[in-house]
Amino acid sequence: MVKYFGKRHQTNSDEVKLRSYCSLFEEILDSSNGQKVYLFVVLGTELQTLNPPIVEHVRRFSYANQARLAQILNEGKDSGEFSCGDIQETAAMIFALLKGAFLLARLHGGAATYQAIIEQQLMQLIK
Repeated sequence: MVKYFGKRHQTNSDEVKLRSYCSLFEEILDSSNGQKVYLFVVLGTELQTLNPPIVEHVRRFSYANQARLAQILNEGKDSGEFSCGDIQETAAMIFALLKGAFLLARLHGGAATYQAIIEQQLMQLIK
């Protein structure tokens, strides 16, 4: 059973895998009433001010997340569920969308704002 956007789903479709991945950010917003930060999202905006070892950790985190997104997108493209352009570029755009939506949601309305942004924009990138 997979949870995304506060709901549980019984399928392993590629769309559900992608939504489940996106819900990781939402869970942080939900569990803290918007008061916790996703450390790597915040640190990623401040690379120039960080020590080189921390920068390397943040970059590896970002690359690993984009690689996971690319894997989900490839599977979805192969199955015909997704119709997106360049997989690596789309993965980078989705990761940027998630980070931006997370930051905006902390300012304006918490998890509901995050859900609205992701729901509106995510499907446009993959369908």
